[in-house]
Amino acid sequence: MSFKELQLEDARNSLLNTDEFAEEIEYAPYGQWPITIKAVIVREQLEPGSENMARSLRREAEVYILNDEDEGVTSIDKKNDRITLTDTEGDEIIARVTEILQKDDSMWRLHISW
Repeated sequence: MSFKELQLEDARNSLLNTDEFAEEIEYAPYGQWPITIKAVIVREQLEPGSENMARSLRREAEVYILNDEDEGVTSIDKKNDRITLTDTEGDEIIARVTEILQKDDSMWRLHISW
């Protein structure tokens, strides 16, 4: 087993294959059908929007997903990809990727907002 395969297996087993941390989201790559994958979501407090948003509040989160073609995604289009998840009030929302915070051979760490 290669180092990349070991990293991916470790990420899969430690975070995403446990219901304690992971939840299902729908990831919609631009121009493709949405897929259901597991993710770890770290929800954050309301933050003021940027000045051009008339100081509206927005919700943000960090999302950890596998960098894998079968159980995650292998490429991300920040401008066009969308993530459907449940917010803290139990409502289904559609978020966009605002930043790719980190990427390695096994996982993506994304900042999303809605």
